[in-house]
Amino acid sequence: NTRLELYFVDYEFREPPHSISECLERGMTYSSPIHVTAQLLVKETGEIKQQELFFSDFPLMTDVGTFIISGVERVVVNQLTRFPGVYFTLVRDPSSGRELGFAKLVAEHGAWLDFDTSNRGVISVKVSGKRKIPVTTLLRAIGFESDEALFSLFQDVDNAPKHAFIRSTIERDLSIKSKADALFDIYRKLSSGEAPSLSSAQTLLNNFLFNPRRYSLGKVGRYKLNKKLGLNIPGNCTALTPEDLVQIIRRIIAVNLGTETPDDI
Repeated sequence: NTRLELYFVDYEFREPPHSISECLERGMTYSSPIHVTAQLLVKETGEIKQQELFFSDFPLMTDVGTFIISGVERVVVNQLTRFPGVYFTLVRDPSSGRELGFAKLVAEHGAWLDFDTSNRGVISVKVSGKRKIPVTTLLRAIGFESDEALFSLFQDVDNAPKHAFIRSTIERDLSIKSKADALFDIYRKLSSGEAPSLSSAQTLLNNFLFNPRRYSLGKVGRYKLNKKLGLNIPGNCTALTPEDLVQIIRRIIAVNLGTETPDDI
């Protein structure tokens, strides 16, 4: 805005709100809050408004040269903001005691996807924090329409007799049987309303995940995704592809079964 100018005139590191021992015990990050003093100049009147603002928490090094990140002591912090790509973790379920597979797909710009596994073996995804969608519904929406097609995608990895993840996920919502059913269901969950037409539902999903002007992993994210999942998708293809989603779900199943290891994050 040419009528306004913003200036940062000062900053201050304040005392850490929590001690090292408290951060270790409570799973917190040992850090110092940064506050900045900002001035807003209204050019038409010459009025200057000044305010002190909280800017960020800055991780601090301990006396022995380590960092405490989310309660874990680390010698080197590679990155404080995750690069675009996919990250797999195991989280212990408090009710069953089982470790369940999770994944976060980080975009350079556009929606972030959070995948989780329930204690009943249902794998779901949230798009930008919205309502959960069973991954089988998402897969039907992108063309893997029948139960047989879904089972064939994962039959070589989802083969543990006690944990049938794809079957459990299909049974989570037996009303979704076709691509159209899936698209309308996803539209309701992403926009909190009814889709006026099938093409509108398709456009919404495309814009969230497959339109390169709305969603991009960036070149780094595409490289990292290809490397982690063993893909060979061209580097200039920075939007998601159906193959990306299939391979992420396959890896989550493998992490759940212990045949693949989670990331050290």
